[in-house]
Amino acid sequence: MSNQRRQQRKKLNKQLKILEQIKALKLPEESFSETVTRLKNAKGSIKECFGLWKLSVQEEQTMHRAINQGKQETTL
Repeated sequence: MSNQRRQQRKKLNKQLKILEQIKALKLPEESFSETVTRLKNAKGSIKECFGLWKLSVQEEQTMHRAINQGKQETTL
């Protein structure tokens, strides 16, 4: 397996762990986007959670883009 393939797999595994953590906070009647929005609007900032997940700067930026994309999709 190439080094690039290993890095992609490692990145995917991290993303899946984050998704599982958010999924655990999801209420039964909520969509994933609604859960992220609820967490974002909760007291404090979702940015405070980034340190807990030990994400790299690139991973943080990817997460921000995904959240912002979700915001845009919910306003369409």
